[in-house]
Amino acid sequence: MAEKIPPVTILLRYFTVGGLERVVIDLANSYVKQGVDTQVVVMSTGKRNSLISELDPLVKVSLLSGSLREKLTNLRNLTKDRIVHIHFGDGRIHPLIRTALLGRTVVVTYHSVYSHKRNWFINRADQFWASKASEIVAVSEAVKSFAVQDVHIPSGKVTVIRNGVEINAGQNEVKSDDAMITLISLASLYPHKNHMVLFKAMSIARKKGLRVKLIVIGDGPSMADLYQYAIQEGINENIEWYGAVWKRSIVQSLLRDSDIFVSASNFEGMPISILEGMSYGLPMILSDISSHRELADNSALYFSPTNPEEMAELLVRLTSNKILYEQLKVYSLSRVHNFHLNNCVQDYLKVYQKAAGDA
Repeated sequence: MAEKIPPVTILLRYFTVGGLERVVIDLANSYVKQGVDTQVVVMSTGKRNSLISELDPLVKVSLLSGSLREKLTNLRNLTKDRIVHIHFGDGRIHPLIRTALLGRTVVVTYHSVYSHKRNWFINRADQFWASKASEIVAVSEAVKSFAVQDVHIPSGKVTVIRNGVEINAGQNEVKSDDAMITLISLASLYPHKNHMVLFKAMSIARKKGLRVKLIVIGDGPSMADLYQYAIQEGINENIEWYGAVWKRSIVQSLLRDSDIFVSASNFEGMPISILEGMSYGLPMILSDISSHRELADNSALYFSPTNPEEMAELLVRLTSNKILYEQLKVYSLSRVHNFHLNNCVQDYLKVYQKAAGDA
């Protein structure tokens, strides 16, 4: 199929350390391995750009600079005779960028449910620009529902392509009864990720006698408040702060050495972090939101994202029940095979092929 795919430009507003960028890296690297002329264009460099170093050297990278007018002119020139695949993860519209792409074959991927960032006017503007795109992709059924119900994109125009990961052979090891339980959270520290509920649940569980520590991978505006809370509650000595770790081998090592993957997020699309945890056979304790259930299914126990007491109870229940723990571990390793990276890549190549044929 690769020889039938026109050159592809993947467009990001900025390149930072996050799940969306990890998806872009996996797609771009897979494309060039299949012989697709692949380019990544970044409108603005963010404060954290380390992940860009994991792009295959065969991927062409253009970091736009200068005035907005100069950027748009360069974008127009760089995308001539190419499929443009937009990955904007901030929920905004960026109409000037879209204007520069008029006449191009455009594919847009919605990576999350952006209801908390939107109003009626923004959604109507998005509806207009979506009508100009050749293909619309949602990373989950939950995200498709947002695109259809909030943005009013016709359902038939939205294709669901779930994120994928490479499946790891390794998995975590069962620890002895008296060992410290290691939780791992892999998410940027933004308010909608709801880390405070996770921290409160950890504090409650420790008061119930659970020996637990938490690995926190991520950084962001909620960091200061979380750190102060950890100090006040006396749990900071049981928290390992890794910040915005980007190197894949480090993240994989931390996942391999953990016992339970946790997320209290209020909004998600199809979090690549959970897939990575599942690939190591980690049982999950997740907030009860539709995208988590769609992804993890019976690999997880679920709690209300507003209820840290409920999460704490699940922590105690899972760590005290070896049979349940082993069941969830088996379910994680089994279910992650539904999200193999190669399937995701092939589905996108089909979308590009269709878009090129319709252009």
